[in-house]
Amino acid sequence: MFWRLGFAQQSPVEQLLESNDFDLVRLLDEDDLIQECKQLNQKLVDYLATPEQLQQLLQYIVNEPPEDGGDKEKFIYPYKSSEVLACDIGQLNDLLFSRPDMIEQLLSILQREPPLSPLPAGYFCKVMISLLSRRPEETLKVIEEHKVVPMLLQHLGASSVLELLLKVVSEVEESMHTRAYRSNFPDTGAMFGRTESHPAGEEMYQETVNQDVDVEWLHELHVVDALIGKFDASQSDEMHANASAALIGLISTQSQSAIMSHNTSSAMSSRRLGCELLVPSSTVSLLDKTLKSGSSS
Repeated sequence: MFWRLGFAQQSPVEQLLESNDFDLVRLLDEDDLIQECKQLNQKLVDYLATPEQLQQLLQYIVNEPPEDGGDKEKFIYPYKSSEVLACDIGQLNDLLFSRPDMIEQLLSILQREPPLSPLPAGYFCKVMISLLSRRPEETLKVIEEHKVVPMLLQHLGASSVLELLLKVVSEVEESMHTRAYRSNFPDTGAMFGRTESHPAGEEMYQETVNQDVDVEWLHELHVVDALIGKFDASQSDEMHANASAALIGLISTQSQSAIMSHNTSSAMSSRRLGCELLVPSSTVSLLDKTLKSGSSS
């Protein structure tokens, strides 16, 4: 009844925004902040999507909390900051991708010596996975230009980094799979309503085609060889386990693609990382690393 009569109670975040007496910390203290972000509260979005506030959110995510800080500085503020950036707020994402300095700030965590602290690594990877899901072309371009994959391989001992690496590979190879499919079924545009009497369908089809990005760079990094190299006896148990999980993930993706595809050669060509595991040199190298590791234990 109160809702219908217009007497709905304002959320604490809305009350804070209307007071004009707040800062980012006070917003992060509010329990309903994430919900308001997901609901795209415009006044809240306008406040957060400024260079000063985005920079502060990034600092909470990638910086180590002060040793003398309380639980809020160590846990709550970093967690909520990562949740805000993972909410897929268009204005925030636009600002982030338009500011190379902020991209570098976000990626700065990967420049540390391993092992990474689990919490900052997890928050960082959560944001990157969200960006890959919502803005794949722009995010893959950033990952290529900033040479992120070699840094991920360096920090593969962290489980969250493993998840991010597999997401990167998945996005790249999905793009290649789409290209391979279109090469075998060139009239895919019909799926978008492309007919002589519906030129709008043609525009939609062409727009989808143009979304493809150059993904050859990933295969030039020799990811499979790098993963096999992680089985060296000098590496940690966590590194060995996550390298194994990464290789299994590549094999699983390859198998699923072959099963679902009507054209086996097309599936194989579009999942090239999985195919690299099948060549004799990779098999020999993997066995060699495994046997050496076993004999040294």
